[in-house]
Amino acid sequence: MAIAHHSALMLFIQRSGLAKAFAMKSVVIKRSVLTGGRKTSVSLENEFWDALRAIADSENVSVSKLVQQIDRERNNINLSSAIRVFVFTHFRLANENNQNAGA
Repeated sequence: MAIAHHSALMLFIQRSGLAKAFAMKSVVIKRSVLTGGRKTSVSLENEFWDALRAIADSENVSVSKLVQQIDRERNNINLSSAIRVFVFTHFRLANENNQNAGA
């Protein structure tokens, strides 16, 4: 399991270009998603869309289903911010679990 999380984290880092984060500016992409039976627009950097897709794939759910889950669980923050926090937390926890497994 730790290897899978490590691989997902490495894929996220590669796709997101975190190593080059200070040298380049990310492009924000607006997409429509269906949540709660309605369409809503979500603006995220492409790196977050890629990471969200990778998480959805690893959990065998659609991006829409994952966004619906995030939407239900968010507390007083906009959906785009909630998605960013979710993605960051997902990979931070995966990294911590990987480090603890190696300890």
